Amino acid sequence: MQHLAVRHGLNPVDLRALQFLGAIDDDRTPKELGGYLEMGTGAVTALLDRLTRQGLLDRVRNPDDRRSVRIELTLAGIAVLGSVRAAYRGVLEGAVAPESLELFIDFTGRMADALRAAARSEEPEA
Repeated sequence: MQHLAVRHGLNPVDLRALQFLGAIDDDRTPKELGGYLEMGTGAVTALLDRLTRQGLLDRVRNPDDRRSVRIELTLAGIAVLGSVRAAYRGVLEGAVAPESLELFIDFTGRMADALRAAARSEEPEA
């Protein structure tokens, strides 16, 4: 992962942030990003400042609550993420036999869902 990050002028945490932000078709909040990356508010602010300067994301006022900010990938951020995903796919296709690829993708998707569900069940109640 580090070589992919470096290729795009990023560090591994920057790349993880882009992957998190690109995982769903909805904007995220700085708090959600910080929770995912296990970073405090100061570190998240520095990360967002850095990625904004690089043109990879924008902070957008939440139309439903102007006090809060949402984070969205820019076209440049989407392009970087697409390049990284293509590199991952190339590695995967080289490592898994074509006849097993669909089964592997299905398995990893179900595993990711199970891990997310387990993580949610371990979160303390508010």
